Amino acid sequence: MRAIFLFFISVFFLAGCGTLKTVSSAGPGTPKVYSGTRLDMEAMRGNTSQMSKYRVPPPDHPAVDMPLSFVADTLLLPLTLPVATYEVTIGKLEKMAP
Repeated sequence: MRAIFLFFISVFFLAGCGTLKTVSSAGPGTPKVYSGTRLDMEAMRGNTSQMSKYRVPPPDHPAVDMPLSFVADTLLLPLTLPVATYEVTIGKLEKMAP
């Protein structure tokens, strides 16, 4: 069991982990909710205009990284969802201000 766990951890870090990249470099206006998974999807589609929103390079092997990013994004959802909601709310309030 321990060998399987170590295997998955090593694959996770060798794949480039889109979630760690996007969450650690998140700024105003960057995607936050399921950002690693979304970055992997855009990389597999070859959609460079959408990838530029993340401000980080995509992982070298997005197909390998995607299931692991999905798990990491799901675990980080309680942190990323409030931040994204706060940004949207503040943005709407700023537009309403005179």
